[in-house]
Parts: sequence; structure tokens; C-alpha cells
Amino acid sequence: MMQQLPKILFVMSLLVASFFWGLSTHIFKVFPYNFLMESAIGLVHAGYNTPWLSQWYYQDSTQEQHLAVSNPTRAQKGLNKLVVVDKDKQLAVKVVDVNAQLVHQWKIDWFTLWPDATHLHDIEKPKSRPGTHIHGAEILANGDLLFNFEHLGLMRIDACGNPVWRLPYQTHHSIYQDTDGSFWVAAQKNHYKTRKEYPNFKGPYYVEPMVIQVSPEGKVLQEFSLFDVLQRNHLEGLLYLSTIDNLDVSSTGDFLHLNDVEVFPEYMLEDFFNHGDILLSLRNINTVMVLESETLKVKYLSTGKYLRQHDPDFIDGNRFSVYDNNNQGKPGKTQRSKIIIENARTNTLEVVFEGSEQQPFYSQIMGKHQWLANGNLFISESMRGRAFEITPQNEVVWDYYNLIEKGKVGLLEEAERLPSQFTREFFEKARSNCNLNV
Repeated sequence: MMQQLPKILFVMSLLVASFFWGLSTHIFKVFPYNFLMESAIGLVHAGYNTPWLSQWYYQDSTQEQHLAVSNPTRAQKGLNKLVVVDKDKQLAVKVVDVNAQLVHQWKIDWFTLWPDATHLHDIEKPKSRPGTHIHGAEILANGDLLFNFEHLGLMRIDACGNPVWRLPYQTHHSIYQDTDGSFWVAAQKNHYKTRKEYPNFKGPYYVEPMVIQVSPEGKVLQEFSLFDVLQRNHLEGLLYLSTIDNLDVSSTGDFLHLNDVEVFPEYMLEDFFNHGDILLSLRNINTVMVLESETLKVKYLSTGKYLRQHDPDFIDGNRFSVYDNNNQGKPGKTQRSKIIIENARTNTLEVVFEGSEQQPFYSQIMGKHQWLANGNLFISESMRGRAFEITPQNEVVWDYYNLIEKGKVGLLEEAERLPSQFTREFFEKARSNCNLNV
């Protein structure tokens, strides 16, 4: 034993030295901090390409068919837009009828549609299929599709899938079409070095959330940074909610995570909210806020009432609804997402639908909801690959799964019940028009 003591002490000294070197790396950002951070950034951006990370968009399921429930007499009439990850890592936007029969689809491939993405850092560029996913998609009045390659760029294609234009801006999550025809889009700028104007935002990587307004022709009409908005509104504390080090009050990575931008529309009656007010969701600080359009002054701020929320939607001049992912509880047991209505004038909340043991509903990330003309609610349960419609009495009247194969569903980023002008004949005509132009 005594002969082994020097070896034991040597190994222990290496362990102690490694511990303190690792601690110093974290605190003082010395070598190999930058190398490790850059590696981590690469893994984040390569998450769609790395085999042991890339299968998150496929989930096990007991579902055996696309439609679990279909009650055409109780469901809102109309076709359904479905944004999905399909078989073989294929990205697709599908239009299906009430019986889940395919009416139209776009098969979308990053490498075909955007072969030369010079606006991206090398570590941000996709390496293999699917490379990314589609988060935010709108079918336009002429049958074109406008969509985000998540965190990579905004693109418009025609009904046949031919490119109309590309916007080399790192857009993501949501697209909202304003009544003037322009589009409001969540976006970001990635920074790999600390900048003197923001000394507490630390490299080698952090995300600056941007809001952009884009014309139908793909031109940026305006843009603003949420760093600037929060500082100008004396809300700097929201920039550092993720900090835990008393000696280093700084932020890094995607510490705000903008995931929705919408505008109070002209067709709604004004009250607390006014036409043009901008509704924003910041997931990583559990915050929804409303800005005045001209001044970008924060007129309403709601923090901590939901957990990692998505997709706030204006309902009327005083209220908006929120998809509360509600990431808490034991996996598979008590995890339940919610749809909440918040009244800005009275500062009150109402839970209008919540998952339960009888009606499971939970998506740890993503998720959308849509209020339908007949009073029903259409919900995208994204991570379960599901879209379902419920009545005000919480009766499920349409229930669809993005079934890939027996026992497996693919990601369903969003579902939308389309307006009445989008018919089977509409898509047939749109395909005929773009085929003539080839």
C-alpha cells in the first residue's frame, strides 16, 4: 500500500488541479474557455445534423392513424395548413382536408433552395438533412408560401415550390401578416465578440433579438433591437435575469429568446390596445410585452405568469391569449400545457384550456393556437406531432397526428385552419399558374 501512495497522491493532485483549472476557466474565461464555447455553439447549430441530437423531431407514439377524431358537423369548416417534419427528414408544408386527405403540399429542402448562404457563419450552416426546420409559415393570397428556415433566413416560393425571393436575415419562429400586406417577423443577430456598447453581453456567442417588418417583395422596411428597446424603457434588469454570479452580472447565449411578433390589427376595436401596437413574447424570461408602434415604449409588461410561453395573440382591445408551455412536473405524468387569456386593463388571467389526465396536452417547446370563427380553439401540440380542435366545452372535434410510421410521429410546428377562399380549386389554379411560368 505504501508503495502505491505516491501514485495515489499524484492522481489526486491531478484531479485537484483539473478541478481548479476548470473553475478558473469558467470564472476568468481563460484557455480553453473559447474553444469549449465555440464547440458548444457548433453543437447547437449542428443539432439537426448530429445523429445523437437530430432525432428530437421524431417521437414515439401509440397512434396508429392520422385521424383520431373527425366531426365535420362540429368542426370549423376549411382546409388545414400543417407545417411538419415528414418521413426521411423531409420538411414539408401540407394542406389537408377534414378527412386528412392531401390537397396540396410543398416539399422543402434547405440545400436545394438556399445553396449559397453567405450571410451565415460557417458553424451556423446546415451540414446534412434536414439541416433546420420550418418555424413560421404563411400561405399568401396568390398561393405562394412565405416561411422561415429556422434561424437561417426568410424565403418566398410559389405554389410549385419555385423561389420568388430570399431574405438573408436570421429569421425564426413566427410570421405575422399585417393588414397593409407587410410581414412582421422574429429575427436575430448572432455575435461572437463582446461589443463596447454592450459590455455585459459576453462572447464568444450571444443572440441579439431583432424585430423586422418586411415588404411583400422581400425588402426590410424597418428593424429594431430588443436590447435597445429594453434599455430605452429602463428595463435593463430583464437582460440579466439568467445571471447567477454576483461578481459577473452578464449574459451569454440566447438569454431572451424572442419567439413571436404580432401587431394589433385595424379591424379590431381599440381600447387599452391601439392599432399598430406590437405584441412580443420572450420565452427565456417568461415575459410578454406590448410596445407602442411609434415610440417603442412598453405600454404593458407581463413577467412570470407563464413558463416558457409561445404565440400570444390579440383577442380584442384589452385581451390577448398565450400558449403556456408550462414546463414543470414529472415527465409523462403531470406535465400539462395551458391556453391562458390575459386582460391587460384588469391585469387578470383566465385559464381557458389545460391538459389533464383525461385530455393530455403538453408540448415542452414550440406550440401555436388559433381562435376559430365558430368559437372553437385550434391547437398545435407540436412535440407530440398533433393538431386538435376543441369546442368551448373542451370537446375534441378534430384530432390529427403527423404519423410517420406505426409507433412514431414527426414534429408538427404549426397547424392553421385556413380561410374559406383557400379551396381545392384555389390550389389547383395556383399550381397551373406557376407551371405556366416555368
